[in-house]
Amino acid sequence: MSALVSAILIAGGVGLIQYHSIAFWSDHVSREIGWAWSLSIEAAGLWLWYRPGLPSRMLGLVASVLLLAGPLYQIATPALASRAQAEATSQVSAQAARRLRNELSQDAQLVRTYAHNSQSRKGWLQPIQKLQERMDVARSKLNALGSTQAKSRVNTTIGVYALVLLQALGLILIQTTNVLAITHISGLRRECTTAAQRVRNPRPESIEEAEADAAPRGVAQDEYGRLRSLADQVRGFIEEGGLSIAKAAERLGVDRRDLSYLLNWSGPGDRKPAAAVLRKLEAVK
Repeated sequence: MSALVSAILIAGGVGLIQYHSIAFWSDHVSREIGWAWSLSIEAAGLWLWYRPGLPSRMLGLVASVLLLAGPLYQIATPALASRAQAEATSQVSAQAARRLRNELSQDAQLVRTYAHNSQSRKGWLQPIQKLQERMDVARSKLNALGSTQAKSRVNTTIGVYALVLLQALGLILIQTTNVLAITHISGLRRECTTAAQRVRNPRPESIEEAEADAAPRGVAQDEYGRLRSLADQVRGFIEEGGLSIAKAAERLGVDRRDLSYLLNWSGPGDRKPAAAVLRKLEAVK
């Protein structure tokens, strides 16, 4: 299931990256073979990441960076072009603002001239009022133009960089997921291959270990039989003579505790008589 999920993630990631990558290589290499460039770089990168070993992984990193360079350029170009267009529009607006300022300066000079002339003769009130109205309209246009320029500059800068950053992070995340998925599949494949080889060809050391384990088991079985047989003989000796354990131990020439150990012994882990006591009991029989 994990391998299937990884394969699905790779298929989706490759499709998204190739959508941008093929467009880049088609525009900058050739529309006939641009798709081959893009797919070859993607396939080489995945194959290198699939192979174990540091050299292959380093080459895979180079292929991944090269693969991402095209889509990143492809998504950044329209955004940067829109910013350049916005800057050109801003320059046109700046030129219009300069013209309005010049007009305002000239009209202000005319107003001062008309006001000076009106002191010596009549008839200048109406021209002065028209100039004032024209200057008011120009000031309103200039204020609106300045506000629009500032807002457009801020919105364009934030929008362009945010768009490029988000798309770049998305592509990097997709490519990173592809790399992790292909390395996961590679690890699963190697584990399956190793397990199959162990089943077909068991290691010599495993056989030796099995033989070494069999020997102690044989020794333990022999010791178990020896102790149980000796205990049965001592028990028969006690029953025939109607003896207590202490009296039987005295006649056999061993310590009463050793005799109790022997009679109560049932398996590994239980306390048993010393080897010298066992040899002495075997000699008595």
